[in-house]
Amino acid sequence: MKKSFDYFKTLKEMSRINRFVFSAVVSGKDYNFHTVSFYGCRYELLQRLSEDFVAPIERSEIYNLTYSLYNQLCKLTILADVSDGSIGLTNEHISAFDGLFSVQGNVLFALGQKSDYASSIKLCRQAQQQLLTLKRSIVAYMFNGLSSSKQPLYRCVVLNCVADFCDSINNTLSVCERGFINNI
Repeated sequence: MKKSFDYFKTLKEMSRINRFVFSAVVSGKDYNFHTVSFYGCRYELLQRLSEDFVAPIERSEIYNLTYSLYNQLCKLTILADVSDGSIGLTNEHISAFDGLFSVQGNVLFALGQKSDYASSIKLCRQAQQQLLTLKRSIVAYMFNGLSSSKQPLYRCVVLNCVADFCDSINNTLSVCERGFINNI
């Protein structure tokens, strides 16, 4: 007999782990042990959800994807409004964004093709990890250049908008991932 997985107990555990991470960060202690536990819980929950739960594609999922893409556009518009045309990203950052846009387009297309959803879920997760790495790189790049910048406040605002944009891509990938999970 298959053992029942308690989603809500796992969610509660993940919340508890977040509390530990917050406490560790506030007190200046190492929090890596807790993040490993969190990722393990998250992975198990998502894996179970993708294997056990089946639902048809709904209009609300398409709406959510549309809203996520609209939110990305809004973030780009804000970035354009606050920048003077030179955002100052490295070629590596720009190349990473190009790759992520490509993945996002492929994932959105795959959702409508009813293709191999399990591999699409993995692709979403990999892209989300790339986004986390990219956002951390952008924030580090922002802080490292503040002291030598002629306009540190401007640099901070612009690159913060870029970091916000990373979040909007991540949100879209999360909505895609939910769509795949709901339709396996």
